[in-house]
Amino acid sequence: MLKDYSAPITKVYADCTEVLLQNIARHFNVNALGNTPTFEWEAMKLAELGQLTRENAAIIAQMIGDTSGMTSIALENAMLDALAKNDKALLEAVKRGLATERPVGLSRAMRDTLNYYSKQATIQTNLVNTVMLTSSQNVARKIISSVVSGQDVLKDIAQGVLNTSTGEVITGITSRQAAVRSAVKQMAQDGIIGFVDKTGRSWTPEAYVNMDIRTTSGNVAREAVFQQCDESGLDLVIVPVNASARPGCAPYQGKVLSRSNASGTTEDRSGNRIAYIPMSSTTYGKPDGLFGINCHHSPPDPFIPGLSKQHDKPQKDVAENYQQQQQQRYLERQVKSAKREAACYDAAGDKEAFTKAANRVKEKTATLKAYSQKAGLPYYSDRVQVYGYGRSTAGKVTQAVKRAS
Repeated sequence: MLKDYSAPITKVYADCTEVLLQNIARHFNVNALGNTPTFEWEAMKLAELGQLTRENAAIIAQMIGDTSGMTSIALENAMLDALAKNDKALLEAVKRGLATERPVGLSRAMRDTLNYYSKQATIQTNLVNTVMLTSSQNVARKIISSVVSGQDVLKDIAQGVLNTSTGEVITGITSRQAAVRSAVKQMAQDGIIGFVDKTGRSWTPEAYVNMDIRTTSGNVAREAVFQQCDESGLDLVIVPVNASARPGCAPYQGKVLSRSNASGTTEDRSGNRIAYIPMSSTTYGKPDGLFGINCHHSPPDPFIPGLSKQHDKPQKDVAENYQQQQQQRYLERQVKSAKREAACYDAAGDKEAFTKAANRVKEKTATLKAYSQKAGLPYYSDRVQVYGYGRSTAGKVTQAVKRAS
């Protein structure tokens, strides 16, 4: 599988998102609500938005800063690793007269590819930074609005939890504290937007950065291998095999493909005849297809007639394993959501809500571990980590706030 070159950058964005949410929650501390009239409370909170925005801008600058260096290193490593795994076979092919000797290291074409994708990825991450800051401001506005503007909700109760709580405050059904608690919970569940794609889908910062860097790493690695093949005079490549390939990739695992879109047969190292098919006949080029967006496959290997061999098939049913891993990731997200909620309540000084949320964390974690054990999958503790849950974030937040003041 493709090595997760996106992990370090994704973690930076995930941690920053948690700190932003907790910082927003601090501005709605349930122990400092008081009995101020609603319109005065609204004015006070709206006046705080400028300071909150400066604090969040400082947090983003401190925790993320300039990611261009991290991005370039990740993509270069993806390219170098993809090329290195084929070096031995290509050297042998040259000795046997099966391939053309190519220059050592990265060729000019490869470096051009690396520079292009590095600049593209940096532009995208910088855009995420901007959207994060705007979204965090909108999240705070939504909390304020949920407490003071409930007339519309009384007309249409189905608009959502945040505004429903507003209606309850105005009609005396519940307290302002309960409404803020409900709003903080909704904030924790919704998170912060980091990117909105062409279809209108909203992505969290860490989800979009993970997808973008993972996909870009795959593109860089694949293009490097294709260039390696061109420089070695080779046309055929073979698709790696994953135990949990997605539906768009699974049918082509282990297949030999022609990049020039030819078809025919070739021989492996044992003299067995192997059919190869046009790359254009696969799902290659489709977003959810082979080597597409968020594909976990490593780049294809050059297939050298008379020297290469076919890949072994996975021991476990691919479709079943894919569904099991998808379910595991769903349960992991449930645990992270519960931890985020607890951390936000803690930042808001809501001890009662924090205790309840912490209990949900235990329940969700137990469910995840039980499922992982039943499905024979390893439990990844790093996948459910939430910055600020189980350890204090006060130091970094306070430092950023002082810088913004």
